Amino acid sequence: MVLGAASDGEDVGYFRLLEHTADIGIEAAGETTADLFTAAAEGLRAVLSDLQKEPCKYWQEVTVAGRDFEELLVNWLNAILFHREVDGLFPEQFRIETITATCLRARIGGNLLADSPRPSREVKAATWHRLEVINQPGGWRARIYLDL
Repeated sequence: MVLGAASDGEDVGYFRLLEHTADIGIEAAGETTADLFTAAAEGLRAVLSDLQKEPCKYWQEVTVAGRDFEELLVNWLNAILFHREVDGLFPEQFRIETITATCLRARIGGNLLADSPRPSREVKAATWHRLEVINQPGGWRARIYLDL
């Protein structure tokens, strides 16, 4: 199990990785939905590579939609994977600009894999398996599994 903070110096949330047969899960938490989605993205980044973060040279604006927070979380993590695969952008930082139950606007900061290749684990997609996003006293909590 890997525990991690969801930001660079600010206490906005946490994540932990959950081992599962042929998959890996992320359990994330935060005071707000923005903190929660940042923590989940940081968990995904930890799955992709355990190397220390590097300063970002590139930023990609992202907008995703969903029917609810569950679908929005799946689409958010899959958008990060899409930009890694298609644009070659290895994610290092995440900035949620706005978030509602059905829409998220964010910026993904990172570096081009072509400029500085990084060893990483292949992640096919974020899945609906055992997916949950819960608003509880003290903040938000989510669990999501990644198909490896």
